[in-house]
Amino acid sequence: MLTNLLTITWRNLVRNKFHTFINIAGLAIGVSACIVIFLIVQFELSFNKGFQRYESIYRVHSSFSGVFSGINRGVPTAVADAIKEQFTGVESVAPFFVLSSNVAIPSENELKDMERQADVVVTDPAFFNVFAEYEWIVGSPQALEKPFQTVLTESKAKTYFGVSDASVIGREVIYRDSLSTTVAGIVKDLTFNTDIEFRDFISYSTLEKSWLKNNLPLNDWSNVNSSSQLFIKLQNETGIEKIEGQVPLLEKLYKENSDWDVENSFTLQPLADLHYNSNTGIFDNSSRSPAHLPTLSALIVVAIMLLVIGSINFINLETAQSIRRAKEVGGTKSFG
Repeated sequence: MLTNLLTITWRNLVRNKFHTFINIAGLAIGVSACIVIFLIVQFELSFNKGFQRYESIYRVHSSFSGVFSGINRGVPTAVADAIKEQFTGVESVAPFFVLSSNVAIPSENELKDMERQADVVVTDPAFFNVFAEYEWIVGSPQALEKPFQTVLTESKAKTYFGVSDASVIGREVIYRDSLSTTVAGIVKDLTFNTDIEFRDFISYSTLEKSWLKNNLPLNDWSNVNSSSQLFIKLQNETGIEKIEGQVPLLEKLYKENSDWDVENSFTLQPLADLHYNSNTGIFDNSSRSPAHLPTLSALIVVAIMLLVIGSINFINLETAQSIRRAKEVGGTKSFG
């Protein structure tokens, strides 16, 4: 019986080639477009969700008003110490500076110049407390406690040295022609979609011991540079309202210590918002632009409409064909 039904079905498909093409193509296009849009939206909405307690991670950024107004995704360098010393409910404070730098790798016989690297940051061990998903192959976060130390991701170590094992430890990496550092650790690359895509981590204490202090002054309230980033992670059970209630303290310190004639209010931006906020952007030298949430929402509506239209079209065409096949169905019923 099953063989007979399959034979009849095949004959009907062959006999009505145009109808079959329209019916199958319409439904296939609707389903395919829906799947493609779903994958795009799923990809964009997955960013930064792989971090533990990502809901507790926030970026502090500046909003100016007065002589001029605008948003700067950076903060004065003194904000980090102020939060550490005077805020409650904060588990970790991770200041860092985003760099774009040419890199040179010395070897026994030559100095190998690499192309410009846009994924370099100057940071301290707290970075790996806030973003705790980095797995250490060699070393530990304490590798960044000493000046002129560098931690590399596995992929970056292979780019620089061809390997990513313990033999890399102690090798020299030179940034911006004269900043000589020593590799002190290697971490695995993050395996999920994220905007935290840094692969070179220079120790924060290097700032005070090198010429970088001229470009990136520490404990300063007046200089607001977009490369000066600050992330915090809240303690368990600490609500964002408690931290926001302490933000006016930062604004008070800014007024007392800054020589700018500009008002600066500090805002806590959730990590979950980082990938979608076009006002703040992501980071200097980021490889991607923020996604547009209204567009993603519109795409979801379009996907649903395409699937519904394709289904309705399929049902209507099949219903129209049912009248032509009434005689065949009657004969089939008669013969059992």
